[in-house]
Amino acid sequence: MDFSNEMIFSLTANALQLVASVIITYMLARHSNRSTFFIILWLVYDAIVHFTLVSTAKASVSHA
Repeated sequence: MDFSNEMIFSLTANALQLVASVIITYMLARHSNRSTFFIILWLVYDAIVHFTLVSTAKASVSHA
């Protein structure tokens, strides 16, 4: 399987988003039970992904 630069960049960005989400969730919900921790983790990860996608989409449209 050939890996393109775009694929490597995308997977790296995704991994960094996940790491950032875990760190933020740990700071916000470290004393919560496991199910609450994972729910907050999902919400934080989802927010980070949407913020980065929306900012990327707006930047692409404004430069077009």
